[in-house]
Amino acid sequence: SIAQSQKEMDTNRSAERDEFVTSKKEYEDGVEGIQMAIKVLKEYYGSALVQQPSVGTHSAADGASTGIIGLLEVAESDFTKLLAEVEADEKDAEDSYDKQTKANKVAKAEKETS
Repeated sequence: SIAQSQKEMDTNRSAERDEFVTSKKEYEDGVEGIQMAIKVLKEYYGSALVQQPSVGTHSAADGASTGIIGLLEVAESDFTKLLAEVEADEKDAEDSYDKQTKANKVAKAEKETS
């Protein structure tokens, strides 16, 4: 029946929404944590990254810091992309649910009036 189908859709949509909220928070927290790590590393290595000594004892550490920062920037980009994908999937799921719910209401109204 339409009512049973709608009830199942409501349950599934609620579970999807809960999963989205959890995933979104995890990705946002991930992006925030990575941005904080990049900021701390840039501040710590800031002068070394801007002004490389011609001969120095920190050149290996400086190279490692730029490699680590680069790696973190890639991770930040990946988390940001995943967040955008999850948000787009949620929007599509929500739109599909709304469309089907409206169709069910119309079908129910037509059934009641005939």
